[in-house]
This record gives sequence, C-alpha cells and structure tokens, in this order.
Amino acid sequence: RSINIIDHVSISGEGLPFFADLLDQKAKQFKYSYDNHYAPHDINVRELGTGKTRQETALSLGINFRAAPKLPLEEGINAVKMTLPKCYIDREKCSRFLESMRFYHRVYDPKNQIFRSRPQHDWSSHDADAMRTLASSIRQTLPSASETYSRPNASAGSWMG
Repeated sequence: RSINIIDHVSISGEGLPFFADLLDQKAKQFKYSYDNHYAPHDINVRELGTGKTRQETALSLGINFRAAPKLPLEEGINAVKMTLPKCYIDREKCSRFLESMRFYHRVYDPKNQIFRSRPQHDWSSHDADAMRTLASSIRQTLPSASETYSRPNASAGSWMG
C-alpha cells in the first residue's frame, strides 16, 4: 500500500475557481482520475464577503474536500515522517515539491545554541504544510496503491496545507 504523489503545482494568489479549472485541465491532459481531496481543518470557515464556507465554494466547483484534523505542529511533522516512506513521488512532475521538502528547516539560534521550535516560514513551508495536511488526513488509514492525490496549492487547492 502506497501513496502516489504524481503531480505538483505551487501557485499562490489564485482562488478556488482557478484550481478547479487546473484540476480539470490536468485530468484531461494526463487522464487523471481524482479520488480524495484534502484541505486544512479550517476549510469550513465562512468568508465574510459571501457567507459561504470554502468547502461550499469548492463543492460548487466540483471539489469535495475532506477536512484534515487540527493537530499540533509537532504531531503533524511526525505524521509526515511516518508517511513519507510510504510515498511514491514522481521525480519529474514533483521536482519542486521534493526540493521544498528537502529545504524545509528550523533556524538555528546561535545565542542560545538551539534550533527554534517552529520551522522557518519561507518558500518551502507551503509545500511542507500541504504534505502535513495529507499525512494527518490519511495517517490512520492508508489508501490502496491505486489511489492518487493532487496538490495544486497551499492557499486554495486540491491538497491544501
């Protein structure tokens, strides 16, 4: 049983309609068949402008998100550590994702001679947050080898972090 991460896009500043279209384009181009879409625990917050939840907006666009559980940061990082060995990751289509996972880090505090408790928030943290969302969502039941996951973006996509 494995988790197949077969494609990756990292784009910010776009809304859910953009990512719904992107999912459709990739499905047609690569003959993808999506199964589960995961989002952070706050997918059900209501937007002030519309009164709708992000979940409702996504559903109206054809994306049925499953909300990830809200976990402490360390527990989510541990879920990633336990999940990564079970992952098949396409090196070509997911090269930026792999690079960001390698770069994700904590900053060393030379004055106190320790690493800070929270990871550095930078270009790599959005992908790491997305992986944490996936890992915490599936940590109790892994998919069959035939299931695949997409991850358009941390801010508003199919596998959001």
